Amino acid sequence: MTSQKGYGPGDEVTADFSVRSLANLPIPFYEAEYTVMHNGEVISEGKLITDKDGRKILKFKLPAVLKSADALLNIKVNFDGFTESVSRNIPVVLNHLDVRLMPEGEH
Repeated sequence: MTSQKGYGPGDEVTADFSVRSLANLPIPFYEAEYTVMHNGEVISEGKLITDKDGRKILKFKLPAVLKSADALLNIKVNFDGFTESVSRNIPVVLNHLDVRLMPEGEH
């Protein structure tokens, strides 16, 4: 769903979403709801509408401060009285380094 291998604080995430029927045909101009969560808190939510090919490029920004690598995109689709939910982890790279020097001798 996402187009990069990893995202960091404040990065814009791009997710390529498509809706297809059981016959594998695109469902154009379809409305769905999305929620973006980080560390258990909602950071973005809204509605999207697919284009004539049943696709939508969804873009949103991650917070400037990321407390954990726990980030999730959830999209809900209501179709014929049923609700389907698709969730994908957002690959977050924190780049926190822990460098420790352990002297083994006097030098």
